[in-house]
Amino acid sequence: MSKRVSYISLCEDLMGKYILGSKDRIEYTIDLLICLLSMTNEEFRDAKVLNSVKLDKERIFQKGFESDIILETKDGSIYNLEIQNLNSNNSRVKNSMYVMRIFGGKLRKGNEDYEKTKPVFQIVLMNDKNYKNKNNKLIEELVVCSRDSENNYIDDYFKIFVVDLNCEIDYTKFDRKLIGWILLFRAKSFKEARESIKFNPILEGVIRDMREYASEEYVQDYTIRDRLHRSEVNSARENGLSQGRSEGINIGRNEMLLETARKMIERDMDPNDIEEITGITYSEINSLTKNIKSSRKLYQVREEKSKYNQYDEDKED
Repeated sequence: MSKRVSYISLCEDLMGKYILGSKDRIEYTIDLLICLLSMTNEEFRDAKVLNSVKLDKERIFQKGFESDIILETKDGSIYNLEIQNLNSNNSRVKNSMYVMRIFGGKLRKGNEDYEKTKPVFQIVLMNDKNYKNKNNKLIEELVVCSRDSENNYIDDYFKIFVVDLNCEIDYTKFDRKLIGWILLFRAKSFKEARESIKFNPILEGVIRDMREYASEEYVQDYTIRDRLHRSEVNSARENGLSQGRSEGINIGRNEMLLETARKMIERDMDPNDIEEITGITYSEINSLTKNIKSSRKLYQVREEKSKYNQYDEDKED
């Protein structure tokens, strides 16, 4: 009897990165981008994933990993693919900052012909059921800038596309292969996932690799911890907002958010993300970070002292 494997959605950071963010499975990423942007295989010939990592046990638990996926084509164009499970008031600003940061990193000093600079595309797969775009569109293009002095659109250099994974799909208006990808992102079980293969054959390999990776015990363990963390964050936000509305300034809410911030710091999350999610100020986050680092050092000293004492006891014996 085969081992029963708990399904891990492609929208989970770890699974999304494993399937779409690896140089070994770049054909999946290319197929998704082709379907989303109505492009061709030729346009992605010799493309490469710039931040590909080996997501083994040591990597995900100790060093962490970037959840976004950066792919570069042969001509130098950049596609930054990111899965977002939570839409906030600052999401639009964050997406603009991400795409501009990558674009800015492409510019070099000297007498470079900047007119030859290749564009950066930010593609956000939004998996928040509360997210609503205009006219229930599957893919919405966000405007970053307007026109320059010569009446040219600057947006051609950095574009942002938001894909609403939960919008109502008109099956007659979209390519079947794209529908397959959307169904796979929505799937909550392997049975639901297999429905996507009817629309896009390449997804059979995607699902096979998802099952193989999900069968690893450390992957299941990490996913459970990540889901618990997300649940705590959402609970803290909801409880804090509810109590804040009814009681005004609420000490209990602050304590809850501080505890959430501590857990996020311990997981080495970006301070800007912690500030956005919890509402705690940047200075408070820095203070918490220093306290946590001090506690870690104290713990290490105690551990070393304990080992040293044990060593002396062994020598005496």
